[in-house]
Amino acid sequence: MDGPPFIPITAGFFTAIACLPQRLIIRIFSFLTIQQLLFLSEVSWETRALVHIYVARAWSFQLNFRPWFRNTSAFQELLNRCEALVSGSHALQFFDRSYYPGSDMDIYVLHAQVKSVASWVYRQGYRVIPNAQVRLADPNKFAYPVTTISPKSRKGSSITTVVNFIRREIYWDGAVNEKHVQVIGLRVDPILHILYEFHSTAVMNFISSTVAVSLFPKSTLIDRKTYVVRDDYEKSKKNVLWRRKYCDRGFKIIGDNLGVRNNKEVERLCGHRFVTDRRSLVIPLTTLLHNSDIERDQEYLAVPFKVIEIERDLPGGGSDIRVIRPLRRE
Repeated sequence: MDGPPFIPITAGFFTAIACLPQRLIIRIFSFLTIQQLLFLSEVSWETRALVHIYVARAWSFQLNFRPWFRNTSAFQELLNRCEALVSGSHALQFFDRSYYPGSDMDIYVLHAQVKSVASWVYRQGYRVIPNAQVRLADPNKFAYPVTTISPKSRKGSSITTVVNFIRREIYWDGAVNEKHVQVIGLRVDPILHILYEFHSTAVMNFISSTVAVSLFPKSTLIDRKTYVVRDDYEKSKKNVLWRRKYCDRGFKIIGDNLGVRNNKEVERLCGHRFVTDRRSLVIPLTTLLHNSDIERDQEYLAVPFKVIEIERDLPGGGSDIRVIRPLRRE
């Protein structure tokens, strides 16, 4: 059969399947879009209960990270203790309920916490891939401090260090699977790096120890559009690489020579905001952390930002958007 099965989005249908085994209910719900899930969550208490069952499974921290780390609770505690965030393709996959072959996991953390996070990743069976910044005194033995962790920032970036890890898994049939993890050290808080240094809106998603957040959920997860938000990516050679990658993933790139020509669309995107506001999609994650740790994580993430419109001199008009820091007096 080509494509997903037809599922009638009616209260009667979902009330009727409530008696099915939970695994079948979860399988049926896996074919629904986020819009359909939101609709069902408001239809009746029965459909809302079914949606909650599915959400707890589909966006589970433990199930999402179990293929990467055996002890997911310890990883959750690590993220909380080091105020680290998982972002990039892995976070987008999490919200998309999909898998991008060959994608790695990016863990963003302040430079002072790189050693703590990297040492923990190594203890999970991963090995370091040496590079210009990270070299081991003994290639067969991992021990921090490594020979070199350069705090020198890249031009125009707050990134100080990238520690690359790899773990090879051999399956029963001889197939080899490689998992890649990047621990990315920063001069600034990870949330600020995501807001002001990521190339476009589709990648502005992250997973913390307590919540998963998509800052532009409608354009990213429903409309499948990503808006360029940095001037340097307009002309950079990197533009070609990420454009190709996200076009392959089904996104329409808005920016470069296109611009946004829908005034209502621009108005919807622009304005004063903060991370985890009502315009974001925020999914609470099941956790064994203490309430004080959860509250601290939520306070840390409540960062204000502003989305503005920039007029473009394009045939037929149009504009771009940019994410900027709000002025103190605003």
